[in-house]
Amino acid sequence: MKVALVAFNNIFISPYINPYADLVCSSGAECHLIYPDRLGIDEEFCGTKHVVKWNKAKNKAFNFISFVREAGRILKKEKFDFVFVLTTFPAVLLSGVLAKRYKGRYAVDIRDYTYEGNKLFYHFEKKTIKNARFAVISSPGFKNFLPEGNYYMCHNVSKAYKAPMHGFERANGKIIIGYVGAVAYADYVRPTIDLVKADDRFEFHVYGRETNPAEPVKQHVEASGCDRIKYFGAYKPQEKAEILAKTDVLFNVYGNDRMLVKYALSNKLYDGFYFKKPILVSAGTAMAEEAGEYSFALDPKTATDLNALHDWYMAIDGEAFNKYANDYLDKVNTENALFEQAVIDAING
Repeated sequence: MKVALVAFNNIFISPYINPYADLVCSSGAECHLIYPDRLGIDEEFCGTKHVVKWNKAKNKAFNFISFVREAGRILKKEKFDFVFVLTTFPAVLLSGVLAKRYKGRYAVDIRDYTYEGNKLFYHFEKKTIKNARFAVISSPGFKNFLPEGNYYMCHNVSKAYKAPMHGFERANGKIIIGYVGAVAYADYVRPTIDLVKADDRFEFHVYGRETNPAEPVKQHVEASGCDRIKYFGAYKPQEKAEILAKTDVLFNVYGNDRMLVKYALSNKLYDGFYFKKPILVSAGTAMAEEAGEYSFALDPKTATDLNALHDWYMAIDGEAFNKYANDYLDKVNTENALFEQAVIDAING
C-alpha cells in the first residue's frame, strides 16, 4: 500500500499529522507526506517527504495556488492507494483532483471552523466530504456548521491518559484558578484579574507563552499589584502535570462570539477530566456542553463578584465528578479507537 498525507503547514506545528503518520508507518505501508515548508526548516518524518516551497516574498494567494499545483501534480504522478487530507482548506483547494482520481479513497481531517459561512467554499466542502470515504472531526460541535457526512471523532488527547487517573481533591485554602497553555484572550483575562483581586478566597496563576504581544497578559498581572495573581510564563511539557496538580480550577473562558471558540474542544477539557480539575468556561460553548455540571460558565466582563463560583466549587461532589470524568475519558478512548480502526481499514484497502 502507498499512502499519502497532505498537510498545509510545517510538521512541528501540525500535531494532527502524528496519529496518521504513526498508524501508516507502523502498518508497513509506504508513507508519503506532502506539505509546504513555510518556515524554511528541515524536519524529520517517518516516511517520504514531498516538500513544497513557500515564497515568503509573495502573498498568500500566490503560495496557495503554488501549493495546489504542486500537491495536485504529486497526487496525480504518485498514484497513491489512499490519501489523508489534513484540515479543511487543502481538502477544498484540492477537491478537483480528489474527486477525479481518489473518489472514495481519501479522508478529510477537520480541526476548526474555516470559511463555512461562504456559500462557494461550503459547496466545494460539501462535495469533498461527500466523495470521501470518511471525515474526521475533533469536536462534536463541528457538526453544527459542517455538511452531512460520515464523521469519526479524533480527540486531541495523549495516549498517556489511558493510564490510571487522578481523583478530585478540593482546595485546602485559597482556590487557585489556573490558565495553563498558550496565553491569549486578554479581554477575558483582564476582568478576571479584577474579580480575583477583589476576592481573597481565590488566586489566579497564568502559565504559558503569550501569543498576542499587542495585548500582554503579563503586564496586566503585574499591574494588579496583587500577590495572589501570578504570571509564570512558558513551561516545559514535562512540567505540565505538576502545574495541573497545583491548580484547582482550569481557566477556559474565551467567549462564545466566534465559531472557533464556540464549537472547538480545548485540551483543557481532557486535562481537567484526567486530573479532576473543574473548568471555567463561556456559556453556550461545546466546552460547557461536554464538561456539563463540572464546568462553571463565567462572563468576567459582566460578573461583579465570584460568590457563585465559590459556592459552586465548594459544592462539587468529588465521587460523582470522578465517575463523570472517568466515564468521559473512557468514551474518548473508545471513539479514538474507532477512528484508529477506520484509518487502519483505509490503509489496508
